Amino acid sequence: MALAPKTHSGRCLLSFAHLPGWILGFSVAIWLSASFAPAQPPSHELLQRHWFGARTAHFEVYSCATTQQVTKLLERLEQFRGVYSMLAGAQAVASPPIVVMAFPDHKSFKPFLPLYDGKPANMSAFFIRGSDENMIALSVADSEPRALDSIFHEYSHLLLRHNDHFWPLWLKEGMAEIYSTLEITGPQTIRIGVPIEHHIRLLKSTRLMSLRELFRISRESADYNEGERQGIFYSESWLLVHYLMVADNGARKTRFGQLTSLLRAGQSPDQAFTNALGMSLAATEAQLRKYLEQGKFDSVPLSVRAELVAKPAMAFRTLAPVEVCFRLGDLLLRINRPEPAAQYFQEAQRLAPRSPLAAEGMGLLAAQSGKHQDAAHFLHEALQRG
Repeated sequence: MALAPKTHSGRCLLSFAHLPGWILGFSVAIWLSASFAPAQPPSHELLQRHWFGARTAHFEVYSCATTQQVTKLLERLEQFRGVYSMLAGAQAVASPPIVVMAFPDHKSFKPFLPLYDGKPANMSAFFIRGSDENMIALSVADSEPRALDSIFHEYSHLLLRHNDHFWPLWLKEGMAEIYSTLEITGPQTIRIGVPIEHHIRLLKSTRLMSLRELFRISRESADYNEGERQGIFYSESWLLVHYLMVADNGARKTRFGQLTSLLRAGQSPDQAFTNALGMSLAATEAQLRKYLEQGKFDSVPLSVRAELVAKPAMAFRTLAPVEVCFRLGDLLLRINRPEPAAQYFQEAQRLAPRSPLAAEGMGLLAAQSGKHQDAAHFLHEALQRG
């Protein structure tokens, strides 16, 4: 998710370097209030919960959910990563650290969702790619029947990132939905492409979009962001990819595999699709409708080389309130919500005026708002504080 910097007015803070900590904190509060008011104050109820960090070899979770929920989440994420590494190679899963912000329920998660038309976006999880770290944010409350599907969907976007500049949106989301259903069926066996019942129900009660309509949808389209229209886009994207990968024992899988090469060669999505499949869009639409009407959706069993059921090593630690504020503010900043982010960084400064995290947070905030001298000052201050 790209973050577009915004410009805000504010005074230069470089001259504050010689001031005592309490004066610096007071001056920072004035700068934040002037630059980012009005903003909602931090959720003190959320800050009063017990927050902890849990780390495995490839993930670090920050959460105030239960340790059981976080343990299950980390186990499944490590399993998913391990399976994909076996299928696609170690390079496919190589990435900067992956941070997971795990909220206990949707109510506590809602204030940290990206905005669409000024309102929290309609999503249960999202993924943010960064040069310093990658981040998954989600609620762990939805326990049955497939609580981790949305998480695997979001993580799949990272794993499939090498195609990000070439794949159209329907292909990105359809492939992520296919991999979101990954099941471990035995010590060395898995299954992907399991039918997603809510997609099937919606598609059977709704007119399918034409493929030309589907192919035109972008991240700015209402069909990608708004309620029921969003559901139709995801459902039809899943159906099309499932048809191309799984239908008729994968009879189209080889041709489907040529699509990426044609897109990389510069062909338009329509042109690459028809050339790869060797049939017109209208003919594919007819086949897709027939596939839906038949209602026979298989899945793909696969074998892997190594055991999949081993428990990953985990380390737990309690988070100080200043780190909680920093993590929540950092999440908001990454989704381009600087006003509430400022409130959390201000709270971090109030709680621990000499903390490097408080200074780092305000340095990141200043950098995103285009105040590069202020950013340099705060980040230098963070380094001095260790």
